[in-house]
Amino acid sequence: MRGMTRKMVRANGIRLNAWAGGEGPALLLLHGYPQTGQMWRKITPSLIDQFSVVCPDLHGYGDSEKPRDGFDKRTMAKDMAELMRELGHETYAVVGHDRGGRVAHRLAIDMATQSRNWRSLISSRRTRCFATRARNSRLPTGTGSFSRCPIFPRL
Repeated sequence: MRGMTRKMVRANGIRLNAWAGGEGPALLLLHGYPQTGQMWRKITPSLIDQFSVVCPDLHGYGDSEKPRDGFDKRTMAKDMAELMRELGHETYAVVGHDRGGRVAHRLAIDMATQSRNWRSLISSRRTRCFATRARNSRLPTGTGSFSRCPIFPRL
């Protein structure tokens, strides 16, 4: 991806593929099903001037390791927390699309001190139910649609 470096990082016992680049506060972008971190390639050039952006392939996707288990959202969230720690980011904002939105939600619950701000991009009826529950929870920022996330340009 333009302006970013590919990294293979060992986190939570598996190898994760990630693209990282930019300067500023850390921003973790999580892809949906059946995509990879490459799904963010068109917007990362506009983000890397303001943020240290990380676009990983989730557990079992793309060039990340594909173990037999660990596909629950809690494990995937722990993968992302350890990935960010390995890359030197103690706190970070998280944006997730589809499956990545569910991982972002779990990350916000389990690692609230690290994931200080998060957004979930909602794209299906089932996800709307999830988003309503998340919005009613006591998390730091809740869930929102892509267009409500002020740091992103309109697509």
